[in-house]
Amino acid sequence: MVAAFVAGLEPAVSSVRLKSYHPPGGTELEMLVNYLWNLELSEAIYPSLHAAEVSLRNSIHAAASAHYRTEFWFDQPDVLLPRQQHSVEAARQKVISDNNPLTAGRIVARLHFGFWTSLFNDPYERQMPSKPADRLYWHDQNNRPALLLVAFPHLARQYRSRAKVFGYFDNLRELRNRVAHHEPIWARPYLDREHRQILHAIGWVSPQMREAIALCDRFSNVHRHGKVRIEAAIRAHLGTQ
Repeated sequence: MVAAFVAGLEPAVSSVRLKSYHPPGGTELEMLVNYLWNLELSEAIYPSLHAAEVSLRNSIHAAASAHYRTEFWFDQPDVLLPRQQHSVEAARQKVISDNNPLTAGRIVARLHFGFWTSLFNDPYERQMPSKPADRLYWHDQNNRPALLLVAFPHLARQYRSRAKVFGYFDNLRELRNRVAHHEPIWARPYLDREHRQILHAIGWVSPQMREAIALCDRFSNVHRHGKVRIEAAIRAHLGTQ
């Protein structure tokens, strides 16, 4: 019964994709359970990932706008490196091609998660005499996390460095991309911890947003109980109980 059901899925889901859900030495039933469980996990973790991305984008934009005294801070000379400048120009062209007013908010909304995390790469560490004074720096010349704390006013003390913030958000970016491209996340060994990290990152910007997301966040339930429930549903559907 299970084999026939799985074979019927292959016109819609390739056998190669299905096999990525097949545990070593496992059965086709386990593969099917993992596939459907992964769909639920991806759906359940999306609200918190979405909130983390939007919070990161808006917090950086607000902090930089205040620092440079313009919403078009990304157009100021020497603020961004060429790679990030190209991303801004691509976003600008998308706004233009959509025939929308060319506002800073629309450009910012078009910039992907990778752009925002890239602003925490090494060249944006701290202002030094040998570096352009106008560059976006998270630490000042005395290595104090000045702009970092403007963007993340509730940042825990142990994370108050450009490198630690980068590592945190870059991992979330990689997870977000897997979810967005419908790739497996069910076998990630620390997925529950990653979910907690997402909520922490949201709270760095706004504890209220973290609380709001918690009202619709069902990830923990799906992660703990979803697999058993899905297997029971499959067995009931196929009459294999």
